[in-house]
Amino acid sequence: MHPFLALDNIHEEELARETKSGTREMLFRWSPPWLQPSQENHQMVLKIEPTDLAKSARLYTGEPIRTQLAIRRILELETARVLLKTRTQDPMLLAWVKQLHARCLRQCYATRGCVVGECSLAAIAFMRYLAVCPWDPFGQILARQFQRLRHLRDDQGRWLRVPFYYTLLVLVECAPTYPAARDEILHARGSCQQAIDRMRIAQPYRARRESILRAALQFDPDENSNRGR
Repeated sequence: MHPFLALDNIHEEELARETKSGTREMLFRWSPPWLQPSQENHQMVLKIEPTDLAKSARLYTGEPIRTQLAIRRILELETARVLLKTRTQDPMLLAWVKQLHARCLRQCYATRGCVVGECSLAAIAFMRYLAVCPWDPFGQILARQFQRLRHLRDDQGRWLRVPFYYTLLVLVECAPTYPAARDEILHARGSCQQAIDRMRIAQPYRARRESILRAALQFDPDENSNRGR
């Protein structure tokens, strides 16, 4: 199975758990097969089959990932997010996530808000990762990324250069905790019904996008503001 399809399945399970119990807590053991110990130093390294790199890949929300570098960057961040969500206790996996975290902080999408090329996807994946990251306890790094996203607003209720649906997914996930995410959802609400009416993408991405758009349309800023206090 392509790594992104495996991650999609985990996200579907995450949503099912939330619907059933009202929580996103995920406590199952998971060891991604594309992380394997290196023979040189026994640290975890990302190993993707060449056939998987050659295949077309998509974000959970359906936007295409067009380059091999972007595939690697997004896969790393989404994998790290799931490992943190599942509270992995594996020391080698945790060490890999910490190394990735330190490396991400040096990337241009983190240091200066770059959204050119692969960074247009990686910047949003980085935000999604930061939302569950224990090494940003006060949300200062994520708050800086939200501020940069605000500067990318256009007059159509979207953002320049970043994937709309994937960005909206991150905002909906962050809205209960982060006021800046709520502000960006309010910016986008005007375009959400139009996006539903013009939806042309096939399943399963159609259902996923519609769910995210409807969550944004049903968003109550007052209720979420009180929840985040």
